[in-house]
Amino acid sequence: MSYINIILVILIIMAVLLFFLKGGKKTAKKPAFMKKDEIIEAYKQQMQTVIQTYENDAIQLKEKKISLIKKINQELNKNIFFNQEEIKKIIYELTVM
Repeated sequence: MSYINIILVILIIMAVLLFFLKGGKKTAKKPAFMKKDEIIEAYKQQMQTVIQTYENDAIQLKEKKISLIKKINQELNKNIFFNQEEIKKIIYELTVM
């Protein structure tokens, strides 16, 4: 066997191995509504943490809630998954917590 044949066989084996290795790494993408729900739940969790942390100090609780709501509002406005009506609804839900 010549060197060219050996090299071709090795390249074919490498190509087949790469094909099978890359084929197994596919990840399932989540639908947009699931991503939205996860984002909203994370924001609610953050708000609950703030409420629990400052439940004994009403003034500081109010300040922290306002600052968190402002931060969340900025993040949601940059997020492509949410429109303005959804953002208003989320902010309202967080405000009344």
